[in-house]
Amino acid sequence: MAEAIDDPPFRLWPELTKAANIRDPYGQFVCLAIDPVASVAVLDDEQARQEAASLPRTRFLALVFSVGDIPRQNAERLYLLNLEFYLIGRGLPDEYPEETVPIFPAKEHPTNRAPLHLTPPLPWADLYVHTRRNFCALVSRIHPGSVAYPTNASDVMRRDIMRYTWNDLKRAVVPLQRPRVVPVQVEHDDDVRSQSLGSSGSAISETDSVQKAYRVITEKAALVAKHVEIWMDLSSCPDPDTLGDPVELFSILEQLQGVWERWESRALAALQDNRSETSAWAHEVANAIVPQLTEVVGEDDVQSDTDHHEHEMTAAPPPEVTASPSKARDSKATSKVRLPRRVANAARAMFTRFKAFIGRK
Repeated sequence: MAEAIDDPPFRLWPELTKAANIRDPYGQFVCLAIDPVASVAVLDDEQARQEAASLPRTRFLALVFSVGDIPRQNAERLYLLNLEFYLIGRGLPDEYPEETVPIFPAKEHPTNRAPLHLTPPLPWADLYVHTRRNFCALVSRIHPGSVAYPTNASDVMRRDIMRYTWNDLKRAVVPLQRPRVVPVQVEHDDDVRSQSLGSSGSAISETDSVQKAYRVITEKAALVAKHVEIWMDLSSCPDPDTLGDPVELFSILEQLQGVWERWESRALAALQDNRSETSAWAHEVANAIVPQLTEVVGEDDVQSDTDHHEHEMTAAPPPEVTASPSKARDSKATSKVRLPRRVANAARAMFTRFKAFIGRK
């Protein structure tokens, strides 16, 4: 399987890695790069795509630590591959030298942590696992290469890394990250509401349309996730001196989050602008119609159905019309429309509710 695989399902991972333990198919060392374009694809926005495409595609050395925390399914309802990675750098970092674990033959460490002894060893020396530079991501593309690198960190080694990570987290302040929101599927609830409230008029329809548009925005914002492209064969990666520093990757992630946030701001602003334009138009329509309706079907001029029916049965025949046809047409042109009282009251109430709705901002 030398060709690249796009959006691989999770079930392919043990086969790709030739894992001996199907229950724990992790511990591989890979090269990876953030895939910014795939990370904004769910937004379906050209500006966000262009901004993401301008972000760096630097490669980094990483340890595949475990399964990630981003459950996503493809069209076939297969779970997509998502993994947790620990980044690896050359030499002790200047900012946090103690928050590392050396990989033999590297030995130096501020607190004398024991190095990880890998068999066979990695092709480069002076490597350190950065304990607080770990993250989860969906895998947008895998390059299997000719063969995956045979070195693995055992489950015992990874438990040691986890213990060191916990100790380092207790000593350091963890930067806050965007909380992950799981969108709630509400299609059934919408159907029930539309059936039960379908007779409430255009005001509720307007409210529902705004709520649905807002929900689309919030669900897209909740569904964005980091995506990475990974290379299984370390021989296909550049010299480690040209690989990125773990701190650099988190700078790229901050820029990516900025793309997400700017899209969300634009989408909410566009929704508000569209709603403002609709409300302004609705106000104009309501303000134009309601006075005309009041004039046409005023209380003093409208007869009830019963009164009108009794008038037709008991009133004397109208006097003989002697006016000329032209005067008769003028009289009809200037006379008020006479509607049944219940029709007039229903129309007046409808426009009152309409004005009240569009006035709620």
